[in-house]
Amino acid sequence: MNKKIFLGLITVSLLSANRTFAQSYMTEHQLDSLENSWAAMQDTLKNVEVVAQKRIVKVESDKITYSVKDDSDAKTNNVLDMLRKVPMVTVDGQDNIKVNGSSSFKVYVNGKPNAMISSNPSTILKAMPASVVKNIEVVTNPGAKYDAEGTGGILNITMLTDSSMEGYLANIYAIGGNRVNGGGVYSTIQKKKVTVSLNVGDNYLIQPKIEIENQYDNMETATKQTFKSLTKGWTNSINANTDISVDVDSLNSFSVNGGVSFTPQHTWSDALTDIRGAQNSNYSTHSNNRTRNNNFFAGADYKHNFRGGNGHSLMLAYRLSSQPTRTESESEYSVAYMPAYSETNRSNMVENTLQADYNLPLSSTMRLETGAKYIFRRNTSNTSLLNYRNANDIGALYASYGYNYKMFSSKAGVRYEHTSQKITGTENDFSIGYDNVVPTVTFGLNLKNMQNLGLSYNMRISRPGISLLNPYVNTQNPTMLEYGNPNLEAEKIHNIQLSYGMFSQKVMINASLRHNFQNNSIEKYSFSENDVMHTTYGNIAKKRNTSLNLFCSVTLTPKTKAMINGSVSYADLRSDVLGYSNSGWQGSIMANIQQDLWWKLKLSLFCFTNTPEFKLQGKSPAISVHGLNLSKSLCKDRVNLSVNTINPFASVMKIKDETRGADFSSISDVRVNMRSVIFTANIRLGNLKPKSSNASRISNEDVKEAKDSGINSVFK
Repeated sequence: MNKKIFLGLITVSLLSANRTFAQSYMTEHQLDSLENSWAAMQDTLKNVEVVAQKRIVKVESDKITYSVKDDSDAKTNNVLDMLRKVPMVTVDGQDNIKVNGSSSFKVYVNGKPNAMISSNPSTILKAMPASVVKNIEVVTNPGAKYDAEGTGGILNITMLTDSSMEGYLANIYAIGGNRVNGGGVYSTIQKKKVTVSLNVGDNYLIQPKIEIENQYDNMETATKQTFKSLTKGWTNSINANTDISVDVDSLNSFSVNGGVSFTPQHTWSDALTDIRGAQNSNYSTHSNNRTRNNNFFAGADYKHNFRGGNGHSLMLAYRLSSQPTRTESESEYSVAYMPAYSETNRSNMVENTLQADYNLPLSSTMRLETGAKYIFRRNTSNTSLLNYRNANDIGALYASYGYNYKMFSSKAGVRYEHTSQKITGTENDFSIGYDNVVPTVTFGLNLKNMQNLGLSYNMRISRPGISLLNPYVNTQNPTMLEYGNPNLEAEKIHNIQLSYGMFSQKVMINASLRHNFQNNSIEKYSFSENDVMHTTYGNIAKKRNTSLNLFCSVTLTPKTKAMINGSVSYADLRSDVLGYSNSGWQGSIMANIQQDLWWKLKLSLFCFTNTPEFKLQGKSPAISVHGLNLSKSLCKDRVNLSVNTINPFASVMKIKDETRGADFSSISDVRVNMRSVIFTANIRLGNLKPKSSNASRISNEDVKEAKDSGINSVFK
């Protein structure tokens, strides 16, 4: 009969060979003695089952790391599902992702910006199995080395690769259900100095049936309009990418990477519009929309480590990305005085990026980082009525200084960015140049009993993308028009954060108090003109937000674990231009419980809910979603089977959205058929084993550290 022993953190460190963790509490001599004692006990403890909580969340002054590989749900869930558990990240019932309460963030993979995922994170991460991911980092306070863009911060997804290992590993997955069908392969081959990864996936997502009833009231003209629609559709996500890394010698490494994704989408709807006022009318509409979102990227990185070690290095990198999109819209109306509508919009964003980073250790406690970056960005949008061009060149220089001594750590830096922008194809072509100086500073303190404190300040900017700039007007619904604004400026956001972390054998807590403010926030706003509701964007608001975020994980029993990830905030929005203001409390919470059952079955349940979020002219909807996952591992965890269901106890999700102005109101009631059942099979082939080496233990760790800190962090 197996014995169950709950061992302390030091023993867990020995079992997992995590010397770094143990060394912070023990001398080298003590550690060697314990390892020798453990080796002698191995035969005695062959049948002992060790039960201990792994440190899933690691808190630092500038980032939070969630260890996906140590979460049992990762064997059968996708990455989007795992994001629901990550502190400072929320994923609502419609799969919308927010980081630090903002939907403006950047996605990195292995430390490099990934334009493919950033352009459509929900769809791509939903198709990516979590079993191929090692960590998810939330960079809450990006330093001067990182781009100033992205108000919410950075999501860095670290894949399961390790330059100190050798062999091959392939994860083959297949999924099927009433909402999604597909499969793919995530593979890695590591041989001597060469590492090759190849990932291919194809997933077909069936869009749930969406029913919308909108009531639009124009108080100025005493017009009431009722709009009812039923929409169905599908999305096909096809992607492939590869990465080849070569350790040329002990001082030089090189890598190339590239990938493509194709995301065709087709939606169709039937609608009924009824207008009551000075002139009464009603008509029906049948619409078809076909969209092809494509993405191509390629890059090359080179790193040179100077002799003497200690992280003295130079890194050079180049990246190319292109995001061509084609949208075909067609509508037919039931009345003769409204002719059929047909339009095609072709848009693209092409980026070329050059970057250099230099890292110089000044002493054992001080480090200097500096670098330069240049981005050539070209946005285009072509229709039968409009040829829009936006040339956006961004040059950047940065420098940062880090100091670490015993339990104290600090880092301060500044980044200078110059933006040159030229816009043509609109009624008023223009060019503009502006500068941004972006400071950042962090302080960290490691306390006793596995506790830490952090204090940080940074300024972030958010440049509007082509969807916000594009002045193209889609007139499929002639009574409700939406379009972009080519005159938008970059947002400037100031963030201050105080964080606390604590880890014990059974409890893990991370809490943060955060305040951010901005005076030129880009907000979506609506106005009425000739009984038509126009919706566009403008730098028209002042925004203040103070939030308290809490993550807590508790091991209730050796087989039961509970987790809570939530936030509460007070938002204040004001626009002197429009004369509107709105404020109030808002929040969200995700709760998860994992239970080990008999026959090695695992059950995981989660629920998410959020209150309405305040907009300048109303509230965004409150959304609730719940789900459960039942999984089983076979063949020594090489085969994982699961069944996952979303909203099993509430087939229809009801959403209410409100927008109000001085002379109008628009209230939408949305019903989404969210109930889904998904079956997943995941098979792991091969193994990665430590490379053979005659070097000493300390030398191996030094070489591994230099490699780990290297080429994956080039683009930041």
